[in-house]
Amino acid sequence: MTNAEADIRALVVDYPDATLVELCELFLQKTGNWVSKTAMCRYLQILELPRKKKSWYSSQAATSRVQKLRLEYWEKIKDIKPENLVFIDETGIILGATRTHARSQPGTRVSQLKPFYRGAKVKAIGAISLKEVLGLMTMNNSMDGAAFDVFTEKILCPRLWPGAVVVMDNLSAHKLASVVSKIEAVGASVIYLSPYSGSRCYEVQ
Repeated sequence: MTNAEADIRALVVDYPDATLVELCELFLQKTGNWVSKTAMCRYLQILELPRKKKSWYSSQAATSRVQKLRLEYWEKIKDIKPENLVFIDETGIILGATRTHARSQPGTRVSQLKPFYRGAKVKAIGAISLKEVLGLMTMNNSMDGAAFDVFTEKILCPRLWPGAVVVMDNLSAHKLASVVSKIEAVGASVIYLSPYSGSRCYEVQ
């Protein structure tokens, strides 16, 4: 790797969202050498450093409160056998969603009418263990306490076993006393994820 390549890589690490013009100016400040915007673009392509869409995460994930809760979560879960973990999550599916990408001849565009109404939304909730999907339920309405209580009683609990640990996020429906009691009645237990568990992890200061 040449010195110029190393300098550009270092600049991208320090200024990941800098524009081509800004990178040229930063390179000048760092090395005393000016490169054109075209040359900088070519260098970035050679070094396989393309522009990417940013992955956003909440600033709250870096607070000491959230980091403390994350550590407490890992303390609870670290000694549990993986085969005893059962994870619960929900997702939404838009039935009328249209495809956003298509192919066409060079120099042409693909035009298509976009429906004003995208169709009904179906909610799906599932439980998965290390070995298999334990259960799945779909509904036309949003997830609420009554729906989750039905899922717990009719689908989840019949597939649980003594020693199983059900891991869920902090949705209010997940914390109903009736839900927890049904899970504990079959010899299983519940652990709730720490806030912002899907966000970027931080080293605790």
